[in-house]
Parts: sequence; C-alpha cells; structure tokens
Amino acid sequence: MASQDNNADDNRNEGLTPQTVLHATWQLWPTLRWSFMHMDKVVPTTVVLAAPEPIPLGCTSADSTETLLRVPIRSDYDWDTTVYDVMEQTGTDSLIVMHEGRVVAEKYFRGTENTPHIVQSVSKSMFACLAAEVLPDLEQSVESIIPELAGSGYAGTTVQQLMDMTAGAAFEETYTEDALSGSDMMALCEAGGWHPPRNEGPSLYTFLQQLPKGHPPGSAWCYQSSNTEVLQWVLEVYSGKPVDQLMHDVLWGPLGCEHPALLTCADNQKRTMASGGVCATARDVARWGQMLLEKGRAGNGIPCLPEAWVTSILKGADMKQNMFQAATGMPFFRSYSSGFWITSEKDPIFCAVGIHSQIVLIDVKRAIVVVKLSTAKEPCDCNDMYQTFEAFEHIIATIVGLPVDNCRLHTGDCAGYR
Repeated sequence: MASQDNNADDNRNEGLTPQTVLHATWQLWPTLRWSFMHMDKVVPTTVVLAAPEPIPLGCTSADSTETLLRVPIRSDYDWDTTVYDVMEQTGTDSLIVMHEGRVVAEKYFRGTENTPHIVQSVSKSMFACLAAEVLPDLEQSVESIIPELAGSGYAGTTVQQLMDMTAGAAFEETYTEDALSGSDMMALCEAGGWHPPRNEGPSLYTFLQQLPKGHPPGSAWCYQSSNTEVLQWVLEVYSGKPVDQLMHDVLWGPLGCEHPALLTCADNQKRTMASGGVCATARDVARWGQMLLEKGRAGNGIPCLPEAWVTSILKGADMKQNMFQAATGMPFFRSYSSGFWITSEKDPIFCAVGIHSQIVLIDVKRAIVVVKLSTAKEPCDCNDMYQTFEAFEHIIATIVGLPVDNCRLHTGDCAGYR
C-alpha cells in the first residue's frame, strides 16, 4: 500500500488556484509548489498514452516505508537527522525505493500516486533513451538528418555528442531569476512555450538554427538544454512521428505504464520542451528506472532498449571523465554520459537529475532504484544535493545491510556542503 498523508492531494494547492499561476511565474517559488503538479493548468500539454495493459509494479507496506524513512543519518559533517527530515527539507513530493524489482518504500508528501509531476531535466535522459532505440547510428551528424542545421552552431555535432553534452553550439545554461533575464535560457523558455515571449520571437526550431558556434564539437563538456531540443528535432524527422507517439511506442507502452504522461507543448506544432517537459507519476518513473537497471528490459522481461546501449552509459563515462571534471569540478558526480550523471568510482551507479531536486538513481550492483520528485525552493542547491545523497546512502545501506561507508555515492570532498 502506498504511504501518503490523508490530505495529500489537497495539500498540492496550498491556497493557490489556476488563476494565480501566471505563465511568467510558474517556475518561481512558491508558485512552483502548485504548478509542478498541475502543468496541464499552466501551459498547453499533449498526452502520452498509458499502456493498454499496465504491468503491475506492486506496492509495499506502510511499515516498510516508515522503517526506511525513520533511518537516522549521522553525518561526518556535524549534523544528525533522519531520512524523513531530509526528504521534507529538500521539498520532496514523492519518494519510491525499489530493491530487486520490488517496491520497498513509497511515500507521497504532497500529491498522490496518480499525480503527474514535471520531472524537469530527467526528461533529457528519457529522450536519450528514445534516441538509443529509434536511431541506428548515434555517431551520425545532426545536419545529415536536419539539413537546416548545416549553417548553425550545431554543424558537425553528432547525435552522441548531443547526449553527452559535448556539442559545438554556444548556449549558456542559467537558472536563477536574476540571471535569466535576457539569457539564452530565457530565450529557449520563450521559444519552448515555458515563458511568454517579450516580443514576437522565433519558433523553437528556428531558435536552434540561430545559435552560433561555440567550440569544436567533442572538444569540451558544456551542459546545454538546447542539445536535447535538437535531439527531439532529429527524432521527429528521422522517425516521421511526433514525440508523444514516440514516447508511447518506445517507453510508456512497453514499460506497462499505468498512467498517461504529459508533455508541455512548445508551439502550435505540439513539440515539447524536450529538455524538461515530461510530466509523469512517480510509479511510472520508477518503471523506467527499473528498466534501466534491468539493462533495457521491461517488467515483463520484454526488451525495451538495446542492452548494449544501456551498459555503454557507464562504460562511456570513463572516457569522458577528464573533460567533465575540467568543466565542472562537481563533487557529487564524476562524469556525464548519454544523458545520465555518473556518481561512484567503484560502483556502477548512474542518475537522471532535474532542477528543484528531481532525481532517479540506479544502483546496478545492489539492484536499487530510487525516485525522488520534488519542489525544492532553489533550482540548484548543493546543500540539498549533499543531504539527499547522504539520505540515499543510508537508505541503500539499510536495505543491503552494509555500513554506510561501503555505500558512498559522491566521489569528491563535500565538506563545504552541510
């Protein structure tokens, strides 16, 4: 049985109504506490159909969930708390933990198991999965599929480089409210339907064609949401299908998802904001995470993605580690590969991550999947990330019966984050 507060669905509103959620402010605190779980009330959306015959995910007991939530966290950095407290402090709306294919914890702090939640940049990882299944050659250049990009900053960039964040276009990723004004990210949000345009701006794909060259493709790591928008364009042109149909045919249908997903619409062509516009229930996101743990096989054993590609996510991380570290120096992750963040040096662990604390963690060695969908106050908060990873480490250690030091996720010195 899913563990949830009796008034969880009502708590999603927190005094807000659709009339108070303005197109220009839905990504800002505190409005996002409502909007992230009501995206169909904020912007136009299109539907990804659920599976005609959902594959059972199973449920857990309230006692099992409570046991994991009450695990004490005794940090090396002078703070003691519990998993539950960390989840509350980092704005968690839903938490699902799976071990060996079974749900061992499921908690809805706000919303319910039926609530579609925007997953932000976890969408990038999902679109990488679409590319792995749909495109036969990930090393082909984008302009070989989309001739319109031949004179753009993406000329010479391969599909794999789009997913690795080593494309050649110039695009600066910013999230803070002060930095957004007049930025590349704001222009993308306007073209992608996430923010009302200041004037008659370009369509999404015209905007991508106008981005200039930044550096030679493959020469530097630079996290750019625009890359996933190009990937969407490539998928549409190559397959001849809209992305809502592709998402159903490749993921939602074969995974046996029990609820429809939503895609925020970018323009009147019903394109989505591929870099962040997927909205899904936590249970369906858990199905997707479990499929990745099972090397591309859905819950019924049917192949969903190429096994060789799923295993290449971790293998590819080693080759890209130096480039990634030179660009970021992030202590939580050691590399980035095919749309996923790679954590531990010693253990096969990878994550899909979105702003405001959306995290899907796949621990291959210990057969654990953790899904955390959230409405954290800040887009990117290193303290929240550190505390979340500490909580995940204690969850994993409790499940497998090992000391926490044997289950560390981060690879660098996190002493500054506490």
